[in-house]
Amino acid sequence: MKIDQNLSCLCHECEQSSERQADHMNRSSEDLMLAYQSGDTHALEDIFNQYKFRILNYCYVLLVNRIDAEKAAAETFLALMSKKDSFDPSEAFSIWFYSMARHQCIKRLRQGNNFISSCFSFTASNPEREKQGIPGFSDVSAEEISKLRGEKGIYQAVIGLAREQREALVLRQYHGFTCEEAGEIMACQPEKVKRLISSAKDQLKADLVSLLKVRRA
Repeated sequence: MKIDQNLSCLCHECEQSSERQADHMNRSSEDLMLAYQSGDTHALEDIFNQYKFRILNYCYVLLVNRIDAEKAAAETFLALMSKKDSFDPSEAFSIWFYSMARHQCIKRLRQGNNFISSCFSFTASNPEREKQGIPGFSDVSAEEISKLRGEKGIYQAVIGLAREQREALVLRQYHGFTCEEAGEIMACQPEKVKRLISSAKDQLKADLVSLLKVRRA
């Protein structure tokens, strides 16, 4: 009888977990953030799973270094936790969160990459990180991060762009933001984003034409 009761409880818990996962999958990022503000720690886990690769990808574009990008992404999620009450549900969560990631990257660039996150370790278990409730990025494979690179020549050409050109192009083309949204993230006017993207494409075209000529020679 006791075994049957335990099995019944276990099945009930599994059903509840499945219902929660299905519910969270159908909720917008804004709704998940509001749930986290209200104390739902599962919502934070879902936000992390939704955004971990996107934020790591974006940080990588700005910093062009996997280790630095991981640290900046980690600091971004810590900032989300510490500043969760500052989120305004009337604004888009993705713009608010990407702006936060950009701030962490710019801070790292200005400080010369000389600080290390004390709460995150990406190659081993870290009790302090686990206490904060956020996993590391060790499950984001090198293959996934290389998706940004594409064909080697294109990757080299993109990395060779000026940082703002690179950032505007990737926000628009790879992350799907409009020029207006990218401007909010980059703290500039949409017209500047358009100019940056146009000049980036011109530069890429010239670089790739040169690359093709070299390969054909």
